[in-house]
Amino acid sequence: MNQQVAQLPARQSLTEKLASKFDIDRNQFVKTVKATCIKDGCTDEQFAQFLMVCNEYDLNPFTKEIYAFPTRGGGIQPIVSIDGWLKMINSHPQFDGMEMIDHKDDQGKLTAVTVKMFRKDRNHPTSCTEYMEECQRNTDTWRKWPARMLRHKATIQAARYAFGFSGIADPDEGERIKEVEGSRMINDSQISTIEQLSGRLNVSGIEKYYQVDSLAGLTFLQAEQEIKRLNDTLALTDAIHAIKQGIEVEDLFLAAETYFELTDAERETLYRAHTKGGVFTTQENKVIKEQLRAVYYGDIENG
Repeated sequence: MNQQVAQLPARQSLTEKLASKFDIDRNQFVKTVKATCIKDGCTDEQFAQFLMVCNEYDLNPFTKEIYAFPTRGGGIQPIVSIDGWLKMINSHPQFDGMEMIDHKDDQGKLTAVTVKMFRKDRNHPTSCTEYMEECQRNTDTWRKWPARMLRHKATIQAARYAFGFSGIADPDEGERIKEVEGSRMINDSQISTIEQLSGRLNVSGIEKYYQVDSLAGLTFLQAEQEIKRLNDTLALTDAIHAIKQGIEVEDLFLAAETYFELTDAERETLYRAHTKGGVFTTQENKVIKEQLRAVYYGDIENG
């Protein structure tokens, strides 16, 4: 007796799912999100983590409802704008309205804001009060719009308590996190990693790119950024060798074809002066800049 085996539909990856949702090619989706929504670059693992948060809360990275930046230890910090928070709140199936109360001192100055968040499945609202004295920072947004910023803070915190939103930060919190991360200096492990990677690539002068006297002058985030660049460069070793060889033997078609088959992000990774940690010599960079495009697009003849 013939048995028919049911064919299960191919499982769609999260990247493909979100690319399809926004009606955009998968590769273009990845390229655009990495370029516009994740500051300072990211690993594939960090990118996947970011997409999981986008999917979990149904947020649109293209309208800046959510963006992110890498953190120490290989993680990523998703940042949700106030528009994103309000979308999450209003789309929650149990949301049943909210109430906002301003608190002012005897001079009429705003001192605190209380937000009451109502749920359909609860008899009492969840209340949260945020105080100007605790929240205000010396930034342009807080100086220009202190009342609006405080209302945003109270709304976001009340939403966390009422609906259990977690793993995300608001832009103000993101700035505070980056200040802490940015002030943290490079550690011995990072220095060792940069030295090993730069040795394998035979590059030097990284400290000149960051305008410091030595690697010890880099911040933690700068070190993480440089380690990522060096690892990304190592992954392009075959392409780098082909480009160098093509330039050396004056086979510019080979060099140009290899160079322009790279993605924009990959070419950007390789775009660094030789004296500042780049893999191409000054002369090779000159050929790449002045001749390869013309060769590739047929404007001049090879040799």
